[in-house]
Amino acid sequence: MEVLDSAGKPGSKMIVTSRIPDVVTLTKSLKPYTLQCLLPAHSSSLLTQWMQNPAELPPRLIPIRKMIAETCAGVPSLLLSASNKLKSIRKTQVAWQHVLSRFDLVFYADRLLLDAAYVSYQHLPPSIQQCFLYCSLLLVHSFTPEQLTDMFVADELIKLISSKSDMHLYFSKIMTEHFYGVVQKSRHRGNTVYKMHPGMQLLAQRISRGFHLAIDARKEIIWPSCDARCLSLLVDCETSKLPPELFELESLRTLILLRDENMLLSENKCAITDIPAEFCQRLIALRVLHMQSCRIKRIPRLIDMLQNLTYINLSHNDIEIVPDSVSNLRFLTHLNLSQNEIIELPESVGKMQSLQMLDLSHCEKLLGLHEAISNLVNLHTLNLEGCHYLAVLPKGMKNLRSLTCLNILECPLLTQMPRQMNQLTSIKILPRYIAAETPKHTISELRPLVYLKELGVQNMENSSSADARNVILQDKHKLESLALSWTGDCTDPETSSRAQEILEHLKPRRGLKVLQLFSYPGRKLPSWINSGVPYLNSLTDIKLVNLACESLPPLGQLPNLKIAEVSGIDAVTCVDDTFYGADGTFFSLEKLSFFHMPNLKTWVPSHREGLFPCLQELTIAQCPKLTAVHVKLRAVTSLIMLMNNENLIACRGSLQGLSRNLRSLSISLCEELLEHSQCEGLHELHGLEELQISRCTELISLPGGMRHLSVLRSLTITKCTKLETLPEWLKNITSLRSLCISDCPKLHIPKSLNNLSHLQIILE
Repeated sequence: MEVLDSAGKPGSKMIVTSRIPDVVTLTKSLKPYTLQCLLPAHSSSLLTQWMQNPAELPPRLIPIRKMIAETCAGVPSLLLSASNKLKSIRKTQVAWQHVLSRFDLVFYADRLLLDAAYVSYQHLPPSIQQCFLYCSLLLVHSFTPEQLTDMFVADELIKLISSKSDMHLYFSKIMTEHFYGVVQKSRHRGNTVYKMHPGMQLLAQRISRGFHLAIDARKEIIWPSCDARCLSLLVDCETSKLPPELFELESLRTLILLRDENMLLSENKCAITDIPAEFCQRLIALRVLHMQSCRIKRIPRLIDMLQNLTYINLSHNDIEIVPDSVSNLRFLTHLNLSQNEIIELPESVGKMQSLQMLDLSHCEKLLGLHEAISNLVNLHTLNLEGCHYLAVLPKGMKNLRSLTCLNILECPLLTQMPRQMNQLTSIKILPRYIAAETPKHTISELRPLVYLKELGVQNMENSSSADARNVILQDKHKLESLALSWTGDCTDPETSSRAQEILEHLKPRRGLKVLQLFSYPGRKLPSWINSGVPYLNSLTDIKLVNLACESLPPLGQLPNLKIAEVSGIDAVTCVDDTFYGADGTFFSLEKLSFFHMPNLKTWVPSHREGLFPCLQELTIAQCPKLTAVHVKLRAVTSLIMLMNNENLIACRGSLQGLSRNLRSLSISLCEELLEHSQCEGLHELHGLEELQISRCTELISLPGGMRHLSVLRSLTITKCTKLETLPEWLKNITSLRSLCISDCPKLHIPKSLNNLSHLQIILE
């Protein structure tokens, strides 16, 4: 700072670089800019520039240069190191192929690069350094911090000294801050796909000295001669069996099958159909078995030969039968059999006294659970979400006194809770509790559950004011998430009045972070939501769906609200200052959605200064009467429009409030979008760079009105089944760099577009 004081002049600027986002808090008002990895084309170009006389490169080496650039994974320091290596060797295929096959030697030979990576390793607490080495197995993955924590604990890498939620938070920071870059998100389930920084991965492999081994099973390779303790196998859809070399690793403690990027994004399965007997007979030291997304139909009867197993994940397989021998795994704490074809579990599962986590989610054929499940006194997590045919829970559920999480979401046939749920006093996560009119199943029995962190109550119409008063939500000091839903007739005045009274009594603690209300029949919301003085100051996420309310609540005065979704409030005709509250500005809001608002006509301008300073994403879906967004939304960069928003697209000036910084527009399920549409509402979006059009089933060619998007850089068209051609005027948008087309079977791309050197066309 002394140097800055002496050398800095008024108006000087300083650039702060860091790998740790927490540094941003020290700079306070500065907004961070996150550097992403270079794109493959840019990596190859940069590697070329850094080489001497690249024009003299023999044509046969160009493909190898491209593969070396891809191996550097968009990291400039690795590209620089690789270019220095290539400049120092002969320009022959043998020499360059050697660099490609032993890229680790390039990394280890660069002392500066190695030292820089080692600093990141030393930055970790000693107790977590082993976990970092473990992460070197995960070349590409979509594990959550929770899943990683469970594996670390199962393999005795860490002890749960602090709370598990704290460990999840810590590992989340490690993944996002230190070693991983987000690749992209799955189209189907939204799972984030991660890749380890290649420098970090090479460093970890060097430090572990063969104890942690990552093998690409898609290739024919010579396995290193080492006594590996932890092994990951990278597989693809074509992988049909486990490599025989695996059975020689008799000291192996951890086996993880990793899906490659294509599998992760498509959620396809590999072709492995069984776990052979030799596997169970030879790998008896195994503690962690993770074989997700295969086509395994049955768990082998010899599974109990793997007596040291503490963790099994066989999710997303085709398993139909679970043998009795599973119950002989006396050290097993985690059993994940989700997304399988299981109809029932054997009664013997009740003998597994060490079991702490049982995941049967999305086992859609599961008919029931044996009463013996109630004997699992150490069970803390039971996940039954998406078990569509599950109609009843074991009567002895009250005996699961260690249970902290019970998830029965999306179990439509399950309409009643077991008796004496109030005895599960350790429970923290209960996203679905089914309220009933009978005295033994009212919401009153939630009162003793003082450790609840997440609570969802269904069939609120079966509750009384006395029940609501008796719950005393304000005494649940750890409650962060609350979801309440009603069913039945919302037009009955008596029902409406009673619902208002009940919700008034269900006042949560001030620290609530997530609130969701579904089909609430009251005409007014309670004072703890509608008050002119905000009560829920910690709230970050709110969802209001199918409410009978006459106006929007004053959400703008909630200081920490980041995500808001308003859906199906039929009485609302406009968005005005009522939505902002007395002096609110939606100070922290980042995402706002309006869904299914059939009578919403306009979003009127406001004289209030500083509205929505952080709002980045706006979603408008099925608002057929909405003609204009006139309020100034200067920070919004992304607009998503779904279903029946013809007026916003067609009317000039309708999106004027968004015109300043809007960069990305997505239009989906819009049957009104036609080739002759003038799209006058889009004409003022002068800075639009990305356009996505999806499931517009009547579209034959791009509307002529889109020719005004003169700075467009990326155009993506998906599942427009009648789309036949692209207009010639598209070539006049000289800024366009990427054209991605998928699931448009009738489309023919004109030659005039195919011949554009600056345009990358991707067909899927």
